[in-house]
Amino acid sequence: MDYETPKNQMPYPRIYVERTLALIKPDAIHQAEEIEDVILRSGFTILQPIPMGEAAKDYLGRFVSPTLLSGLTELCKQKPVDPFTWLADWLVRNNPNKPQIFDGATGEDAA
Repeated sequence: MDYETPKNQMPYPRIYVERTLALIKPDAIHQAEEIEDVILRSGFTILQPIPMGEAAKDYLGRFVSPTLLSGLTELCKQKPVDPFTWLADWLVRNNPNKPQIFDGATGEDAA
């Protein structure tokens, strides 16, 4: 099959990669290098280590706080019965980094 693909998409066949978030608990931060070594030896790849200190503050200010603040503001306006579930659903719907879902249809198939 000869498909035309936009420049921002991978050519066929597409390979989808699953990502896993791994967090190091604060009480184990002194073992961070050992934990990273175990992760790497287990066959995983660390794509982006979580920032710490001032870098963490900058990261939260740029990527987390704006969306979370908007969600909390809307939560206060709506006053839902179950605020935790409401906020979780709101964050999923309004995630600025929401992945694009590809169903396999091309422009020609969709018409």
